[in-house]
Amino acid sequence: MAALAVWMLVSVAICGVTASRAYASITVHQPDITMKWARASGPVAGYAVYLAWNGGRFPSTPSFTVAGAQASMKLKSGDSVQIRVAAYDAAMNYGALSSASTRIRYVAVASSVATSATTGSPPVGLSPSRLLWRRLDTSSIAVLDPRTRTTGTLPIDANWDVEVSGDFNGDGSSDLLLRSIQGQNAILWMQGASMTGRRPLPPLRTGCWVAAVGSFNGDASDDLVWSCENGDHRIWLLTQDGVRNAVNLPEVDPGWAIKAAGDFDGDGHTDLVWQNLSSGVAGVWMMRGAKLARSVALPVTSANWQIVGLGDLDGDGQADLLWQDANSRRTALWLMAKGTLETAVSTAKRPKKSLIHDVTDVDGDGHADVIWAGLSSYRVWFMNGAKRTSAKKLVLR
Repeated sequence: MAALAVWMLVSVAICGVTASRAYASITVHQPDITMKWARASGPVAGYAVYLAWNGGRFPSTPSFTVAGAQASMKLKSGDSVQIRVAAYDAAMNYGALSSASTRIRYVAVASSVATSATTGSPPVGLSPSRLLWRRLDTSSIAVLDPRTRTTGTLPIDANWDVEVSGDFNGDGSSDLLLRSIQGQNAILWMQGASMTGRRPLPPLRTGCWVAAVGSFNGDASDDLVWSCENGDHRIWLLTQDGVRNAVNLPEVDPGWAIKAAGDFDGDGHTDLVWQNLSSGVAGVWMMRGAKLARSVALPVTSANWQIVGLGDLDGDGQADLLWQDANSRRTALWLMAKGTLETAVSTAKRPKKSLIHDVTDVDGDGHADVIWAGLSSYRVWFMNGAKRTSAKKLVLR
């Protein structure tokens, strides 16, 4: 029996939307999840699945078995789970047991109605602008920088995972925020794919997650926006020395979630995009520092359409939005000005079994590009405004 692949790309399917996030822990807001893994080679009859709950140890015997290369389960709010799998043949001869998967955390949104079609936190458009894999045979994470095509390895203990990335010290290089299963936080200072240092941050309870990253006070350093299951939302204003100030955001009605963040009016301050997870209604908070200046409603016509990405697609210095229909998987691009819709363009369907991983300027032409994540590969759509100029597959070497 052949062993499972060394690189195990685990994904999560929530309400039919597949969130491929092999590089980090995933916070989801729906209790029903589906874990998928790379198929083993050889005469496979099934897979034994081992579950470790809430940071605990893996059992010595399988939790259950499945015939295909996926397993579904239901979580309770506050739960986290990791899986290990081993393939077996018809005679119940077992192949090698994989190492631990990405950690999945379930946090219920403070709402009287069920949430729908959300891909967890960080939102899809806020994922790191580099691709990360947790290596299964060691306690490390492999890094691929899509801009420079350089690779590296980060020695990160299995109790920690990469939450989001951002330029947290203003040196022009994107850094990584780590978060532990116990709620501890730390920043890894990065230069390309190499780590140059580490800075601890204050802990935060496990019922909170990073909802957005951006510079809210107009300096060169990115800040963090936290959302919590009790409905609280807070901005951490960061410097190279850590958290300079923490500012609570105004209360919002239950069921609303921060879906993206970017500068919509070109004033140098990050603004926040909100969407109601039940009705689909959305709007932009125009921010002045960490304070709300005004809000702008977005003309959403269907609850099926979800915000899945944000970036400056047309190079005008203002953020644009990417939407996807949760049923048809059609994608639409909104070119924005001052937080209002200027042009809406429908695009081709997404690559098969893929989800938007990031929106970032990969080729340095001043236009954000779209990185799609599949179960075993990544593909870049190079954009010029709402037009796709070319596409290329990214490979970890």
